[in-house]
Amino acid sequence: MQSVLLAISGVLVGALAYRYWLFRHSSLAVAARQAEAERIVAALSSKQPGVWDADDLRERVLSIARDLWSAPTRADVDRVQMWVHPELLTRVINEWPTRAVRRDVVVLFKEPPQFVHVMEGGPGADSLTARVVASIEAVYFDSRAKQIKRVRKGPRATYHRWVHIDGQGWRLDGITHHLPVDEPSPHSVSYRVLASPDAEEIEQP
Repeated sequence: MQSVLLAISGVLVGALAYRYWLFRHSSLAVAARQAEAERIVAALSSKQPGVWDADDLRERVLSIARDLWSAPTRADVDRVQMWVHPELLTRVINEWPTRAVRRDVVVLFKEPPQFVHVMEGGPGADSLTARVVASIEAVYFDSRAKQIKRVRKGPRATYHRWVHIDGQGWRLDGITHHLPVDEPSPHSVSYRVLASPDAEEIEQP
């Protein structure tokens, strides 16, 4: 009996150790991708401020997220349609209760947006993904100002993918709860960012 218990304990310890290894490996990989993306955006921002301006991009990510999540009426949500993909806008509006005509929302951002992915140049459109951590509390009211729903979401990370459309500027294409794992590493055809901490951005011909 004791040998069976020891065997089970060994399996459990091994499983926990493996899960910890996976978590740490994943965390390090995400941190490395974030550092690489931040450095690419910083390099592009210094050379191509018309499109790549790090401060402006962070503020844009925050302001559109705030407008989407805290707009008091459906009409207010529609006002950001110029900068948001239609499918995402529809999804956000569909989250409203059917009888709701107004809502009061408090959105608290826990930290500045962090760039976790960037693709600049190449055959496709320029794009970036920013990590946003926020808590949301919303109260929905019907036409008689009666509360019909309350939603509380504690601090959590969401990933906001933006695409640059020539002649139109940046558009928010999607929001997910997990960073896509099948995307290539952050990349720029204009700059190669080396992995070592003391590396310098190298402009490519």
